[in-house]
Amino acid sequence: MATGVEELLDMLYEMIDEAKGVPLTVDKCMVERDKALDILDDVRAQFPVEFAEARKLLSTRNDYLAAAKREAELIRKQAEEQAKQMVGENQLMTLAKQQSGELMRQSEQKATDVTRQGLHNGGGDQRHHKRNSQGTGHQPQHFQTDIHASLDLTWL
Repeated sequence: MATGVEELLDMLYEMIDEAKGVPLTVDKCMVERDKALDILDDVRAQFPVEFAEARKLLSTRNDYLAAAKREAELIRKQAEEQAKQMVGENQLMTLAKQQSGELMRQSEQKATDVTRQGLHNGGGDQRHHKRNSQGTGHQPQHFQTDIHASLDLTWL
């Protein structure tokens, strides 16, 4: 007995192909009616099984495609988030560099202002200013206080 629809149809085709021709005709043949009808009954019986398997296969395929689409969408969203984060980090770095540059400019300006004030006021010991600016590399105490007071470190 055949197991699938294709085998049953092959058997029916073979039966018709090998059947004896009807005398005095070219396109007619004689087949065993009961045998042919049995094969057709078997084909009918196999169709629901084959259709069920085909439906199951299609369902599995559709599930797989839906899962693949969900995964692709998740990957796309993650890539977008990562790109946004990278852009945000780049903007933050640019802002930090700008603020750093501004702080350096302000610090240099304050240092220049303090040095000028000290020289113009003539107040205090000139040796003290000379020693602090040339020798140890330390700035006068009031300069350090002015710099620390002007720094805005909230962006860190």
